[in-house]
Amino acid sequence: MSQTAANIHLQAIDHSGATNTLEKTIQVAPESEDIRRMLLSLYVKQKRENSAIEFLLSRCNQSSNPYNANMELGVFNMKVRKLDVAERALRKAISLSPNQSEAYSLLSQIQMTKPNEVQLAVESAKRALSLSPLASNHYILATAMYHAKDMAGAKTELIEAIRLEPSNT
Repeated sequence: MSQTAANIHLQAIDHSGATNTLEKTIQVAPESEDIRRMLLSLYVKQKRENSAIEFLLSRCNQSSNPYNANMELGVFNMKVRKLDVAERALRKAISLSPNQSEAYSLLSQIQMTKPNEVQLAVESAKRALSLSPLASNHYILATAMYHAKDMAGAKTELIEAIRLEPSNT
């Protein structure tokens, strides 16, 4: 019902009304992915990234799955280029579930943007690869090695990524 009300506001291009409806609805259904996605999308459309971050931070503290909540916070902050907040969320996700490769691969991508953390990016990418030997993780490791000026290692990892997924070139 509330999602329908939010859609009516959206059709009328009443982003504020839709946001208010969704904010009330998420209080009643905090685990609803559809409501959460709509609310985050509206925050972004209204240039209210800080509201989105506050919402996601509160979700990290209240969620029945804090790993997923921290991953969502990390990914969102990467998208809006708030890399320090993203890094903290990813490190928290890693502390909650240290055997999930995705958090390590995303952390590596953030570390690559910092010249003094390039070697850490290589280590994070290696950890992701050790947990999940996917072509995408070989590619991330190749990119980290490139940033670390290890061209031979980067070439080896890139060749392996292509070998694993030859149609993804």
